[in-house]
Order: sequence, then C-alpha cells, then structure tokens
Amino acid sequence: MLEGRINLRKRIGILVNYLYEGYQLKVLSSLFSTAEKFNVDIFTFVGGNLNSDDPENLQRNRIYKLISKENIDGLIIMGLVLGRNIPKYRIVRFYKYFSKHIPTVSLGLEVKDISSIVIENKTGLKNLLIHLIEDHKYEKIAFVTGPPNNEEAKKRYETFIEVMKSYKRKVEPEFIYEGDFTKSAGINAVKTFLDERKIRPQVIVFSNDVMAISAIEELNRRNIKVPDEIAITGFDDIEEANSINPSLTTVRQPLFDLGKKGIELCYNLISEGKGSEKIVLPSQFVIRESCGCKISFKEQTLINKSDSKINVKKFEDLIKIRDKFIKFASSNLSIAQDQLPFIDELFTSFLESLFYENNNFLKKLENEIFEKKDNLEIYNEYLHMISKFIFSYLKEEVIQRAENLIQKALLLVSNNLIKALRYEKSKTAE
Repeated sequence: MLEGRINLRKRIGILVNYLYEGYQLKVLSSLFSTAEKFNVDIFTFVGGNLNSDDPENLQRNRIYKLISKENIDGLIIMGLVLGRNIPKYRIVRFYKYFSKHIPTVSLGLEVKDISSIVIENKTGLKNLLIHLIEDHKYEKIAFVTGPPNNEEAKKRYETFIEVMKSYKRKVEPEFIYEGDFTKSAGINAVKTFLDERKIRPQVIVFSNDVMAISAIEELNRRNIKVPDEIAITGFDDIEEANSINPSLTTVRQPLFDLGKKGIELCYNLISEGKGSEKIVLPSQFVIRESCGCKISFKEQTLINKSDSKINVKKFEDLIKIRDKFIKFASSNLSIAQDQLPFIDELFTSFLESLFYENNNFLKKLENEIFEKKDNLEIYNEYLHMISKFIFSYLKEEVIQRAENLIQKALLLVSNNLIKALRYEKSKTAE
C-alpha cells in the first residue's frame, strides 16, 4: 500500500487548537499558500490545548490519535498554542510521541532533537520599551504577562524587567498583571488596574495583541481615550492590530515567514531525511497610534521604497503569471465569465500598487463596489484568492507590504458591507 504512494504528493499534517484566532490564522494562511508552491497536501488537525485536566480538551484532543505514519508524511506542530499554559516537558512529551515515527517540525517552540523555527522576542520588545521611555517619557508603565508556563511569555516578561532595571525603574507589583493571552485577560487587566488596585498607568504593555485589543475596547467602553489618557501596546502584529482605532503599536512577529519556513523545513525533512535544525526569525518594533504617536497608518517599519528600475523589473516578472492566476481563481471559485476581466484587472492593479506604491488597487476595488452594490461578499473571496496565490511568489522583503495592502482592501469591503446592512435594516424598519 505504501509503495503505491511513492510518486504521490507529500502529506503534511498541521496540529493547532483554533483556526480563527489572530496568531493561528496568520500562520495557517502562510502554511496553506506555501503548500501550494511545494505541491503538498495539507491535513489540519484542530484539537484542544494539551491540558489533560480539562474535559473539553480531552474530547477535542482525541483527533490527535488519528495521526500516524500511514496517513501523514510529515507534521508541523504549533506547540506554543497547544501547550499555552502547561510545563514545557509535557509539550515535549507530546512532540516525542510523533517524532519517533514521523518527520516533525515545531513552530514557535524550540525542542531538542526536533527541527524548530522560533522567533527572537527580545529585540523588538526592547526597542518598543525604549521608545516608550525615551520618546514618550512615560514613568508609570504597567505590564501584562502571558501564561506563566509559556516560553515566549517568560522571555517577554524577562525583557521587560531587564529594560526597566537598565533605566533604574523600580517595578511595583501592582503594575504587573498575570494574563493568559486571551481576550478576557485584556479586559480583566484593565478592571484590575483601574477598579481594584485604583492605579492609572500612563501606558499598559501587553504580551500579545489579543489582550491589547480587548483592553482598548474596554477602555473605549469606559470613555477613556487611548492613547491620550492611557497608551496601549501589544505583541504579534495580528491582522486586527492595523485596523482597530487607534491602530496598535506592537512588536511584529514574522508569522508569515514562520509558516513559510515550516513548510519548507518539513518538506525537506520528508524528502531528504535531514537531521534536526533550528531557525531563528527576528521580531520587529512597529510604531502606530496607540502608544501616542500621531502617524495614522504610516508604519515606521515599512520597507523603504526601492529603486524604480528594480520595481519595474519585479512588476514585469510577476505580471507574466496573470493567466496562471486566472486559471487558479477559476478552478477555486464559481466565477462568471463576465467577471474574469475584472479579476484580471484587480490582480494587475494589486501588483502595480505593491511595487509602485500607488492607490490603484484600492481605487479599482472601491469603484467596482460602488457600481455593483450587490453580493459584496464575493470581493472578500477575490481578495483571499489573490493573497493565497501570490504570496508564494513574493520575496520576503515585500510580503508585509502585500499583507497590509490586502488588509486595507478587506477593511474597505467590510465597511461597505456594514453600510449595506444598515441601509437594508432601515428599509425594513420603514
């Protein structure tokens, strides 16, 4: 049976706890799009957290027992999210159960004798804290940790303490809140600081974006202005970080690269049987509005404009794959023939905006929405199709710009959807 599979596509399993949380969604998007390039099949096993004391997780984790070397050629495990709040040795034990028989890659967590891709947390967070202290002159700085057993959360807290000591800042216990990376922790941190401890930090530094965004929403509910009254920062740079108001100052984890390298490494392990390898990706400080900087959507870390001749060459190289994209879109979406010219134009304008840094893509989309005004959901599908197809062709230096462009387009569609729903509701009310 196995001999008959020698020339078939490789099968890579992805182990994750949720599909739609910001961190997981961004990594999974990269995994799926890169898998297309490597011509591999992806099997996503959505289980629970590795917490045997929780009955819900016990039920959800049964799916992991379906994994074997007979149905999977390689595994990519997102260990940090699966083992969100358990000791590392228990996560490692989970890895070893599979790695004895299946080529295995760990994303986000370094595991001895297993190929691992990790993100260097310290530099980005250190630069963020220096910005808050030196540029904004903040004195009262609160910090919200992640789960105590989480490796990345520990490193972020240690970095915070280290920077505070280097500036001879005393860290008061009441300015530290133990979070767990969840939305409710961000809300509870605000309640604890303001209501229970009766303190008013000038800025709250959160260990991830999910908590930071929920804190901004809680402060908005209380009519406390961010950043004028309390500044907020996060960590991860998930999609919502750039669309929330005010936009979130954060530390960018290269989550797309995390997924991309994961597929590449796992594929090589399957094909070539190499030993374990460790890859470290850098984090990057991103200035937006929530820290107190009045810069709107202009991000300090965006790639500098390249020489126009280089941009022309990149554009000309990629425009040649238009026909391939149309074929890809036609096979994955039910597109009417009269829509194909628009799909072609949208793809072309995306590449123009990406390399010439103009607004043609957003203008094209906005004009089409204004003219059609119906079935706006289809434009979300078009945008996801573009990102799924093109990212595997882009070099690392332009991927973040491409992600920002797609995100702005999705926001444009979302705003028009909301307007359309409100209009329909008002007509029904009449």
